[in-house]
Amino acid sequence: MLINTKDSIYLLESLSINQQIDQLLDTYRLQEALTLAESNCSSIEQRRTNSLILSTKKRIGLIEFNALNV
Repeated sequence: MLINTKDSIYLLESLSINQQIDQLLDTYRLQEALTLAESNCSSIEQRRTNSLILSTKKRIGLIEFNALNV
């Protein structure tokens, strides 16, 4: 999809939820990545076992651990 303004033209492309989460984690937007993963899951019970949420939490943990410079 192309969007244009007076000064610019933008090409918008759809990204999978995994790609969106990857981009958020790569830019250290950790809470936003987790919120996006959780919004993909309908019930609180499913959130405990959803692989996307679990993998996102693990990656956030690793990012936060690396930030400690241990």
